Amino acid sequence: MQNKLIQLISEKFNISVDKAVEFYPLLRNQFVIHQYIADILEVIGLIVIFSGITLLLEITFICANAEDIKTILIIHKKPLKYSSIIFITSGLLFIVLRIVQCVYAPDIIFIKGMIN
Repeated sequence: MQNKLIQLISEKFNISVDKAVEFYPLLRNQFVIHQYIADILEVIGLIVIFSGITLLLEITFICANAEDIKTILIIHKKPLKYSSIIFITSGLLFIVLRIVQCVYAPDIIFIKGMIN
């Protein structure tokens, strides 16, 4: 299996098999990092989407019942605050992890860009 991958790498990039053997451990490690972060990004992306929807629904509910806005804001202050914190934190974490993925697995991102 490893020999086939090394041959594939050498054919794709027109390099010798010896050079491909040198690059294989580096590419393998970067691929593992890339996939691990990609899996985390999927989960965080779902958290961003659901917390954004929740925040939007809470704001819509508050605006729909605007007759007694002070009472509604008192009742919904904590959920609105927590939804906002979760949305902002998970959004920032998503951006930071995407940057980390680009920094720690640049070759994999480059290869994926060339293949696609």
